[in-house]
Amino acid sequence: MARVGIWRVIDILDRYGIRASALLNSEAVLHYPQIIEAGRQRNWAWLAHGKTNSELHTAVAFDDERILLRNVIDTIAQATGKRPKG
Repeated sequence: MARVGIWRVIDILDRYGIRASALLNSEAVLHYPQIIEAGRQRNWAWLAHGKTNSELHTAVAFDDERILLRNVIDTIAQATGKRPKG
């Protein structure tokens, strides 16, 4: 998706003047800065979606989860320039 598909989606969103809401894993900002920049240019709404799709929070202790989520939010906010919603 990040190689070709996302750019096709962005073209369609641009064509119809649709502002995206992006559910974003914090690891994605490290691997796909060009996509983050495309979203910044289009004023996307950013929503935190954890660190990765591979790491579940079900077995994480409450205090550790709070730290993990704070790191997720801070990473996304730093990369996008906006504190994520959701």
